[in-house]
Amino acid sequence: MSEQNKLLLRRMVEELWNKKNPAVIDELYAENYVGHTPDGMLQGRAGARQHFSTYIAAFPDCKITIDDILAETDKVLLRWTATGTHRGELAGIAPTGNRVNVPGNLTVRISGGKIVEDYNLWDTLKLAQQIGAVGQVGQAKRATR
Repeated sequence: MSEQNKLLLRRMVEELWNKKNPAVIDELYAENYVGHTPDGMLQGRAGARQHFSTYIAAFPDCKITIDDILAETDKVLLRWTATGTHRGELAGIAPTGNRVNVPGNLTVRISGGKIVEDYNLWDTLKLAQQIGAVGQVGQAKRATR
């Protein structure tokens, strides 16, 4: 079971994110899927599609690398790194053309061969810094008077 679950997550990374194929969402995610992200809660396959669309529009050359993958019973833990170029709006931030390299962790619960729930956390500060939305840590911004 654990090896099958790892394969499901590898397929999600490769086919959905790296090959940009949202059609696999119906095959990979349960109808009652719930996702927890820094952006908020995702509901159902529609939520998974919206999340994918948002980030692929902002980073059309997105590539996710699996750094580590562990599985036990119905849970899979994935440590990943995403790279890409900020070419579309993200959270109201206009495209900058900046390259990003962002680490993250994904904990997934699988039932019936589908993703039913996940907790996806990534370094939102690092992402915001790399697209110029906030200053680098240690660089104080002077208040203007």
